[in-house]
Amino acid sequence: MLIGSVDFGLNTDEADLARRLGTVVRLVVRPLSAVLAALAAAFVFVPLGSPAATVGDCTPGASFRPANAAFATEVTRLVNQHRATLGLPALKVSPTLTASAVWKARHMATYGYMGHDDPAPPLARTAADRIAACGYRGSWGENVAAGFATPAAVLAAWLQSPGHRANIENPAYVVTGAGASVSTGGITLWAQDFGMSDDSGSSPPATPAPPAAQGKLVLEKLRVTQPTGRLVLHVRAVLAPSMQPLRKGSAGCAAFAGGEKLRVVVRRFAHGAVTCGWRVAAGVRFIKATVFVNARARSAHVTVSVLPR
Repeated sequence: MLIGSVDFGLNTDEADLARRLGTVVRLVVRPLSAVLAALAAAFVFVPLGSPAATVGDCTPGASFRPANAAFATEVTRLVNQHRATLGLPALKVSPTLTASAVWKARHMATYGYMGHDDPAPPLARTAADRIAACGYRGSWGENVAAGFATPAAVLAAWLQSPGHRANIENPAYVVTGAGASVSTGGITLWAQDFGMSDDSGSSPPATPAPPAAQGKLVLEKLRVTQPTGRLVLHVRAVLAPSMQPLRKGSAGCAAFAGGEKLRVVVRRFAHGAVTCGWRVAAGVRFIKATVFVNARARSAHVTVSVLPR
């Protein structure tokens, strides 16, 4: 069996089954619009050398079709039941391979295709990229299918195909993860990953933090107050276009009178509210004051000229 392809050595009966199941010798991505019968495909990958850089993540998109966890759990139970009849140990559940299989099934159901590699959106990547992004390290195999209505039906079909059966019955595999999801057209998409390294006690892949709010930093609602001996500027830092207060950032304050820098006595930033205050000596006639706000790669400032009272 070659990396990236499957050599089934089909006889006449097996070739007919392959046509009905859509078993592939080379990896292909099939649009579901072209599917006239139930399909399945098997893939085995043995990593060589150091793992590549992570491509994408393992978090299903908000618009992905929902997972059918009960179907996935039943597939794993039936696979282990079959392995037991051969005297093979049960496969443990891998959190990382489960995350990979669930992502795959939901992605296929959402975008209407069947194949091991992940087409865009959100980005094109290989099955190896996805499994690595989900945190699994080690040799692995994968079965995918479309159009089988129940866990028993998809397992029966996989067991009739040499490539899929080899994954299910491989004594070197010690962990697995399964996923299932139904497309808007009612087609059930299946994925099951198998691994040779036991990570069943590991944690599921972490959900990445939401990206920092993007947009222009704007300073608004400038207010000037002049308590005795002081000049104070108040300003609100927001992110456009949402105009939500800037939650994290830093403020800077600078003011000059007659070429001399005034002493800062107040500098405060709290939930978008910025305050700068300076001590003002008696007799000062003109002040130029600036408030600076920085937040990661964004910055903004406002400058005012003030005639002391």
